[in-house]
Amino acid sequence: YRLICPGNQFKRDSEPCELCLDGKGWRCMVYRCFPDRSMLKCLLSTLLYYRTRARSFLSPWVDAYITLSEFGRLRFIAAGLPAEKIFVKPNFMPDPIGGSTFLCDEGNGGFYAGRISSEKGIETLIDAWAGLQYPLRLAGDGPLFEKLKKKTTGKIHWLGWQSHEETLRLLRESAFLIFPSILYEGFGLALLEGMALGKAIIASDLGPRREMITDGTSGLLFEAGNSKDLRSKIETLIGDPALRIQLGRTARETYLARYTPEKNYQILMNVYEHVLQS
Repeated sequence: YRLICPGNQFKRDSEPCELCLDGKGWRCMVYRCFPDRSMLKCLLSTLLYYRTRARSFLSPWVDAYITLSEFGRLRFIAAGLPAEKIFVKPNFMPDPIGGSTFLCDEGNGGFYAGRISSEKGIETLIDAWAGLQYPLRLAGDGPLFEKLKKKTTGKIHWLGWQSHEETLRLLRESAFLIFPSILYEGFGLALLEGMALGKAIIASDLGPRREMITDGTSGLLFEAGNSKDLRSKIETLIGDPALRIQLGRTARETYLARYTPEKNYQILMNVYEHVLQS
């Protein structure tokens, strides 16, 4: 049995875009949606889009489509994929702690891990942090790295690219994680890592983040691209260590309930069983 795992990233000019969900894929050529604006790539992509759509998104040959979130599932249904064949199976990760023991908030400072580029909301984060006398560490590299590094001073520390192991160590030492992306994202692994480590999280309110994080319970959500709203949430966590512990504890519990390898394996087996019985 064949299972297709489509990506669920919709963007144009570094912002979420759903214009082609209505079947009019020619807009890809009008807006030149590839990052390098290549007309040839847009033409080929448009032809592939129409050819695949004409073949019912390969539905006659596909037993199940897997998406990472209910948000993604609804977007695919809107695009024309058969709802009865789409299943949600989120990402997962091995437990970095190795047990149900909760680690108290022993860290200091905010932490960002990811690409240093516009679509990740990095400029919103830098604007929100301006003037704060509280440390922020940023792990990652990208096209805006040098420009933003020169622009910032004080408590903002640019660490550059870090290995996955080092990134987890830095996150463990931090008081909270910020995920400011202005894209839907498929399923933010940085968020999942923060949850698994029992860290309070501030995330933009787009896409699957609303499923992963319950605002005020397992983290804080802010309006994507709104630096003032983000600043307010940052100041809230800086000034309330007890809240950080509470949010981190619930985030850890959510990880254990939904995103461990064991939970994910069972979800996948359920998909296979459904396909076999249909």
